[in-house]
Amino acid sequence: AALDGSGVSIADVGGKAAGLDHLASCGFPIPSSYVITVEAYQRSVARAGLSPWLANLAMRPAPEPHDIRAEVDEIEEAFRTVVLEADLRREIETAAAKLLAHGRVAVRSSATAEDLGVASFAGQYRTFTRIDGIDDVIDAVKRCWASLWLPAAREYRLRHNVASRGLAMAVVLQSMVEADWSGVGFTIDPASDRPAMRVEMVPGLGEALVSGHVTPVDFSIRRDTLEITSSDPGAQPLRMIEDLARMMLQVETRLD
Repeated sequence: AALDGSGVSIADVGGKAAGLDHLASCGFPIPSSYVITVEAYQRSVARAGLSPWLANLAMRPAPEPHDIRAEVDEIEEAFRTVVLEADLRREIETAAAKLLAHGRVAVRSSATAEDLGVASFAGQYRTFTRIDGIDDVIDAVKRCWASLWLPAAREYRLRHNVASRGLAMAVVLQSMVEADWSGVGFTIDPASDRPAMRVEMVPGLGEALVSGHVTPVDFSIRRDTLEITSSDPGAQPLRMIEDLARMMLQVETRLD
């Protein structure tokens, strides 16, 4: 289904996809996007006979550090061998072909347990970028499904008392944006008691920020005057931050 602002629910498409659709409904710019629904995940898991194994996996303790890679491989291989229903495969191929006609594709997880009040799940589920083939898109979809059950995600749910029963994973297919800078913005700075917004940015794609491999450039923006201060006053994206801050305030107002 296209994420075009026509209205979807978290139960059907997960948190990320529902948020993108809501932004589109308010007129905000999002990349061309399609979603593979929660129902498609559930049907595929049931058809492949994975449900009992996943129920046992949910109860399995976290592996020792030296065993994590082997367990990740085990889970990903179980999902990569899933044979998709013919109709579902055609739908994915059709959506992927439309996006690939204009460039490369990003494939992003959209879980039903995501961006909760008690847990953000940032970086726990998989995203695949710069994909340029339909078969690779399908493989990435399956690996997004698998990421719902990887050791780090299970451990994160355990720490935040998020039940595994009933969890499901939708997947977003998006036109790839080759960004000069990427990051995350907060309309309320979680690290300040001032009336300020916060933006953290890294050069290139956002994967380096989510993974923690690169220290981001921090920007603090006053909500009333849009005065900007930065951890790196000479940072190149300083010129775009005011425009970004204005859009963040518009999003806050529309989604409040």
